[in-house]
Amino acid sequence: MTSRPASLLAGWAIALVAAGDAVRYAVGYLGWGILCGVTLVAAIVVLVRARPRLATTPVALAMLLALALLSTIWAVAPLATLLGAALQLAMALAALLLAQLEPERLLTMLHRVLQGILVVSIAFELVVALAAGGRVYPLVPMPGVESYGPDSPAAFAWSRGLLLEGGRIQGIVGNANLLAMLALLALVLAACLAASGRLRAWPVWIVVPLVVLGLTRSATVLVALAVVAVVAVVLVAWRRLTPRAFRRSLAAAGVGLVVVGACVLVARDALLGLLGRDGDLTGRTDIWGLVVEQWLRSPVVGTGWVGYWPPFAEPYDDLAVLDGVVYLQAHSVVLDVLMQLGVVGLLVWIALQATTMVGAVRWLRAAPAGDVALRAAPVLVLVALLAQGLAESRPLIELGFVLLAAFAWRLPARSRTPREVVA
Repeated sequence: MTSRPASLLAGWAIALVAAGDAVRYAVGYLGWGILCGVTLVAAIVVLVRARPRLATTPVALAMLLALALLSTIWAVAPLATLLGAALQLAMALAALLLAQLEPERLLTMLHRVLQGILVVSIAFELVVALAAGGRVYPLVPMPGVESYGPDSPAAFAWSRGLLLEGGRIQGIVGNANLLAMLALLALVLAACLAASGRLRAWPVWIVVPLVVLGLTRSATVLVALAVVAVVAVVLVAWRRLTPRAFRRSLAAAGVGLVVVGACVLVARDALLGLLGRDGDLTGRTDIWGLVVEQWLRSPVVGTGWVGYWPPFAEPYDDLAVLDGVVYLQAHSVVLDVLMQLGVVGLLVWIALQATTMVGAVRWLRAAPAGDVALRAAPVLVLVALLAQGLAESRPLIELGFVLLAAFAWRLPARSRTPREVVA
């Protein structure tokens, strides 16, 4: 896929799935749905012209999509599940569109879009802090909310206007944790592109995500950053050390992780306090308990795929309500997949993660000397998404799922014959 319109469409698709919340806050779910529909039609036109071989679809990905659609049969909310499965299929098509790009081009485009979102987010927060001097709520109320007022919960705010007060910022995506995750992905890509000599003015593009990470102070993403850093060191050792030295280094790193993990557990409350969190991980443990109860009602095949919980369907509309705020996710990829698709779905999800990671590692292993840093990017991105999934369900939808599926298509775990490779 080399035409400029097709490449621009791919870039727009990345922006739409990376900053979908910003679009929904600005034009509402109806406007967002229209934009997604138009984008999907355009993507289908491009794909028809590109003629990708659907027979090369990763088995685990095909099984996950099929299971999501089939779960409509036994779902507790059939219409919501049908909608969730349709959205997941649409995201898979977006991933197939991105998979038409050469991996290097995809990573470069992804970096540009993410850095753009970060820059716009900082500008947005600055304008809100200077002009509004307080909270700014979505222009179009979210489903279930009639209107916003001075007494509306802070969790509903698009921005709390805290940039100049030293508080956490939320950016155009309206959520500090989501913005921090975009910053982490941008940092990973900037570092890999810079190390491979493919990024001009690289100090600027390293500093921008670091600044955003500092302004968001997301505990989840800071943990993900630490995990990514450890994996990056392991990858460097893998490429540079002899097999024997690498095994020793890996064992030492494993021991170090255990020691660090033990220290974190012992000092958990103090560390969370520094980040403005409480000991129950800001209500996550309560939500996890409620989700487990729901999963136990149908442990094998789950309650039906919905992706992010729909606020208009039972039991998701009031499954997790804390301090008057309805939470629409399990805050854990594992628990969300378990609840929605049961043990069967979780096994398929694990298979998709594993085979995609194998494909990314194979692509890295085959890298010429000058491309090693760049080819490490998919591995590190996948690790970051896995770490995020420990405390957030976001990797199940939008950017997280689209990247997972795109890498699964473009970097297969098994070798393909020349005919099977999408040009």
